[in-house]
Amino acid sequence: MAAVTMNNVPAGHNTGSGFNAPKNFFKVMIDAIIRELAARKAAHQLGMLSNAQLSDIGINRCEIENAVRNGR
Repeated sequence: MAAVTMNNVPAGHNTGSGFNAPKNFFKVMIDAIIRELAARKAAHQLGMLSNAQLSDIGINRCEIENAVRNGR
């Protein structure tokens, strides 16, 4: 006979209570990190351009971060 807990659920079986992380939790976190690193790299590369070059592509230096994260 299997051991039974106080709520008549066999011992060792998940009752559904407690923290249930999504199955793809780590994939979501890795994807977010990859997106963040790509945004930082793009912002750095745009920051290396001169003001004239930035003007040619239609952004000012103060708009780099917004352009990278949200598009122009």
